[in-house]
Amino acid sequence: MKVTRIIATLPLVILACAHAPVETGASIETISITGPLIVAFLPPFTAEQSQSDAAVEAEAHVQFALSDAQRCLGQRPVPIRVVHAKELVVVDSDGRTSLRIPDDWPHAVGAYLFDRGRRPCVVYATGGPSSLQMTLPAAAGEYFSEPGCPRDGAGKLCNEHDG
Repeated sequence: MKVTRIIATLPLVILACAHAPVETGASIETISITGPLIVAFLPPFTAEQSQSDAAVEAEAHVQFALSDAQRCLGQRPVPIRVVHAKELVVVDSDGRTSLRIPDDWPHAVGAYLFDRGRRPCVVYATGGPSSLQMTLPAAAGEYFSEPGCPRDGAGKLCNEHDG
């Protein structure tokens, strides 16, 4: 009986760990660019916010979008990172650059695509976090020149960020 209870609650423990709150003081993330990289971002959540339906759903949609992007990139090794931040400090061969993530909800969720020697591309979840499931794989295909990724008929999705 105890073993059944432990096994039955294990998915809930894993889910709770996946959506652990991020302290607001930890809202700056440092990213080192040594090659291709996708960094998905969400706003820092308090303990209370991290348990909300909106936060849990946002996390899930971002994970789905990353999975779709990774699938379309195929065998290309593009590491993926998820951060809860208001600012990214990007370190590359040119030095350090600070990228401020907007506070408004549609733009507080999205992804940066990086590669050594190139300006970053940013894709915002302007249609809500679920919109990344369509826009991120298409932008990844555009940015990394991967023909296996879907193309969006709406035009250029990958906006270069001046830093």
